[in-house]
Amino acid sequence: MKKKKKTKVDEAITAAANGAGKTYPINEALHRRLNKVIGQCNGILRMLGRKAQCEDVLLQVSAAKNALHRVGQLILESYLRTCFEDGVKTKDVGSATQRYTCAIDCFCRGGDPIAKDGCAPTDGETLETRLDETIKLCNAIILLIDRQTQCEDILLQVSAAKNLLHRVGQLILEGHLKTCLEKGIKSEDAEDAIRRYDRAIEYFCRQSK
Repeated sequence: MKKKKKTKVDEAITAAANGAGKTYPINEALHRRLNKVIGQCNGILRMLGRKAQCEDVLLQVSAAKNALHRVGQLILESYLRTCFEDGVKTKDVGSATQRYTCAIDCFCRGGDPIAKDGCAPTDGETLETRLDETIKLCNAIILLIDRQTQCEDILLQVSAAKNLLHRVGQLILEGHLKTCLEKGIKSEDAEDAIRRYDRAIEYFCRQSK
């Protein structure tokens, strides 16, 4: 039997189980937010199953992305305090600044994608597989936090989870564009098709307050 190739999610879970790193403290607030993201992803899966309106699904995808972004922000806020305290103790401002800059870079880098991204879905790529991978990755992040893994490693995984959800939104928009175009062509009402698609994009890009 051919051995299944490990994904980045599997590697993250393995790293967590091995207890790598030691600089980031456990934070119950992060657990709550990550569990909320997991719940949102399961909710999106149910919405897809009952063929909910595209705009409603995109709102939930956007909300989950925003929640993950806030997880990264909380990690960075906590890490800034750690870097500041270490800088005061060692009187080495340069080292503390470099460490925090590296953490920001990890958060903004985009993370390693679980599957190859592009304008079109990869072979076997579905909304369900992307959402399942996001759920797995969020569980892996919780483990990484519990193991007090290096801040940069956690942020890379948070960023990768955001990328997965972003791709979910892209796939939904691709399908919605096709539907809008087909209806627009049949009805010969291009303005309505454009308006419906613009509204979907607005929901996808909406930021939580």
